Amino acid sequence: MRASHDWLEAAGRRIGALWCRFAHPASLWPFGGQYRCATCLRAYPVPWK
Repeated sequence: MRASHDWLEAAGRRIGALWCRFAHPASLWPFGGQYRCATCLRAYPVPWK
């Protein structure tokens, strides 16, 4: 039962990250190898690192 819950959680995180990238155009300056969305504060790795 826990495995299906883990899969559902991971799918929700992926959908949320995808929505963030398309719906929230602003991001904060990179710091510590990651940058954050200025709207929902999700953290993303810096792509050029």
